[in-house]
Amino acid sequence: MREHRFSAWMLALGFGLMTIPSWAHAAETEVAAEVPTVEADASDRARYVVEPCAYNNCASEASDEAAESPISGGVDVMSDYMLDDAVRSTPGPVFQPWVSVDLGDGLSVNVWGSKNLDPDNNFGNELDLGITYERSLGGGVTGRVVLNHYVLFGDVPDMQEITIGAQKDGLDLSVSYYPWAGGLEDGFRMGAVYSFEVAPRLSASAGIVYETGFEVDDTVVASAGLNYDLGHGFSAKVNGYLPHRDDGVHERRIVFGIGWSF
Repeated sequence: MREHRFSAWMLALGFGLMTIPSWAHAAETEVAAEVPTVEADASDRARYVVEPCAYNNCASEASDEAAESPISGGVDVMSDYMLDDAVRSTPGPVFQPWVSVDLGDGLSVNVWGSKNLDPDNNFGNELDLGITYERSLGGGVTGRVVLNHYVLFGDVPDMQEITIGAQKDGLDLSVSYYPWAGGLEDGFRMGAVYSFEVAPRLSASAGIVYETGFEVDDTVVASAGLNYDLGHGFSAKVNGYLPHRDDGVHERRIVFGIGWSF
């Protein structure tokens, strides 16, 4: 594994943004209303584009009962795993388990994995190890800082991620920095995802992400998804991706699958 060498200026920027957001400060001056704490999704893989549960959200949403436990987890079986922010996909279905442990005071540790179900293909095999810190910023806003280490199998070197994000009323904004991205040029991502309820048990989301660096052309990906709660921890989901990269390497793709969470 590569040594984690996260830059001090990035961490200082992250905590500065979380403690002095002027738009949250204005809301805190309103009369005596209690501000509810917004709990984090069990998987912080809802990192960039669409899924309500990320790319931080690739995991199924945990049930109300699981929210009372410090440990949550689950597994998704998807038709594809969209790599490079949906520019390329795996050639077949993937098995994606995850687990999150709430350590209290807004701190959690997270493990997410992806296994290509084709035993002769390592493309899409991945193990993500992460630490997330969240806190209420007032006015219904929750901020977060995420540190991730990606173990990428095959000939792809490991890489790291630092993400700063904020969430309010279904809107999630994030900025991510990838230092020494697998030995390549440093990478940056900026993303926005909006999640909302369409009907009882049916939720939807729409997102957009911009990526630069990684020694490839700049990339923009628009995406949308639906998630249907089947009950007993199960959910069905479908996601669509519309990527654009200047070098013309892209796939327009519909991805579907089923998940279970506890």
